[in-house]
Amino acid sequence: MQKEILYDDVFDAQQHYRMLLDSMARPGKINVLPEMELTAPAGIHAAGALTAFALLNADVSFYVEGPAAYEVARYLLVNTAARPVELAEADYIFLDGGAPAELLQQMKVGTLPYPEDSATVVIAVEGLANEGDGLALWLKGPGVLGEKKLSVDGLDPAFFETLATINGEFPLGIDVILTDKERKVACIPRSTKVRIA
Repeated sequence: MQKEILYDDVFDAQQHYRMLLDSMARPGKINVLPEMELTAPAGIHAAGALTAFALLNADVSFYVEGPAAYEVARYLLVNTAARPVELAEADYIFLDGGAPAELLQQMKVGTLPYPEDSATVVIAVEGLANEGDGLALWLKGPGVLGEKKLSVDGLDPAFFETLATINGEFPLGIDVILTDKERKVACIPRSTKVRIA
């Protein structure tokens, strides 16, 4: 497994991190990460890899679930120096859209004194749009004027039903970053209420 030599750990990571922050501050807003030549294994697409590069470092931990979990975990370790750990301990969790919703119940949700000590889950889906025929999510809360629609292809509605229960105890909860094959990213922070239409 080789380190990505065309990825700039400072310039590219800062640019991508700002885009993720913008999506997190405006739930449902879709940003498109720049096209980059990567050597990522089949278990993670470019948007997921670039999200990992922007968020992971030697001070945080991660967990990967999926058929190619071992290859993806090695790739992330080589390129970020973050620590692979068990699901219940991980700061960042990488899943695909077919992962069972029950996995959410094993993730860190923080504590009242330290709500920030919670997990962020990065989910690879088939497609993201603000219109379309996918799973229609209506988002409401801080950073959203009224309600905003996010259409997601390739994710079970049970995921958001479980997430709504977990995030019902705000400020405790789990933040979500959705990525797709076209390098799109959208975020649903734990402060956002999600209505499935």
